[in-house]
Amino acid sequence: MELSFVCAVAIRRIPRTQIEIARELGEGAFGRVYLGTCDLLALIDDAEPTLTSESSLTVISVALKTLKESSQGRGTVGVDDVRGIEPDEGAWLTAEREFEREAELLAGLCHDNIIQFYGICDDGQPKMLVLEYMVNGDLNNYLRSVSSVSITDTQFLTQHSSN
Repeated sequence: MELSFVCAVAIRRIPRTQIEIARELGEGAFGRVYLGTCDLLALIDDAEPTLTSESSLTVISVALKTLKESSQGRGTVGVDDVRGIEPDEGAWLTAEREFEREAELLAGLCHDNIIQFYGICDDGQPKMLVLEYMVNGDLNNYLRSVSSVSITDTQFLTQHSSN
């Protein structure tokens, strides 16, 4: 039996008018992460519905990963277009491309145990990835909160396991 976690899905564009930011959750690799809401109607494709509401509630909680504004606004640049740019301009190319790559990667994954990617909001600043909100936080923080082994214990075990 072969398991597949890959879906052939295009990146859904979610209008900024369908998103509301509630509060900041933290900081990610590309920018701040917020708790927000998104109207389910923005997540339903006309051709192939992938998310529908079975109740009268049409707004869901989402996590919004933003791209720092200093990394935005210059458009997508291909590898061939990078020649001749100043070295300090390379940082924004990398951040924006990595942000877009994360969206591409998440759009192609679908499994019950993988966070759901709803789409991207790029019709204003800052650009945002719209993701399933994990009420209990991310897996890393959860495992740290329930673990009885401290970091120093883990480091000790790692250092002495090769002996």
